[in-house]
Amino acid sequence: MRETQLTTNFKREINAKCKQAGLPCFWYKIPDTKGLGGLRPFDGVLWLAGKTFAIEFKVGKNTTKPHQKFCLEQVKKTGNHSIVIRETDYKEVIDDIVKKACSARAIMTNYGNSYKNFKKT
Repeated sequence: MRETQLTTNFKREINAKCKQAGLPCFWYKIPDTKGLGGLRPFDGVLWLAGKTFAIEFKVGKNTTKPHQKFCLEQVKKTGNHSIVIRETDYKEVIDDIVKKACSARAIMTNYGNSYKNFKKT
């Protein structure tokens, strides 16, 4: 599988899972910089139920480059999520992402209900 196919599969699967779970999500693929000389920090960003996921896709024996590792670590330091997804585990990773988002939504919903009840008293 090529990285472009993995990215396409991920986008299709995450959109389907989010729709099924009733979760709003937004996926942004950072454009490739081939021929431009620039370095991408990672492949894309997923915003899902108030959570941010920086995502790097790897296929075959490819590994993350030093600048990608640095950028992914910086994302984690800000309290967000960074994930390296391989073609062998992308469906499992999607399930984990959706579970995290559903638990975050439940916390936000419970907080919202508590806040509404708090305002009534």
